[in-house]
Amino acid sequence: MAAPPQDINSLNNAFDRAAARRTISPREAQGLRQQARDVQRLYGQYARNGLDRGEVRNLQQRVNSVRVALRMERRDWDGRRG
Repeated sequence: MAAPPQDINSLNNAFDRAAARRTISPREAQGLRQQARDVQRLYGQYARNGLDRGEVRNLQQRVNSVRVALRMERRDWDGRRG
């Protein structure tokens, strides 16, 4: 399992690539970046006292859900969130 900060950075890179290729709209990219910031903020809260397995699992699930959202946005071709 990769470390959460690396996963979050890879998400942001994926958003940048998708936006540059115009497979997602700027509005979709903005919403996805907000979700990634939320995960980053949660990571910061958890990391203050060290991460336990449950927290790492929670962060990983959140990262995965943002990845799924990115896949869905790429496929819908409507330029809108959701």
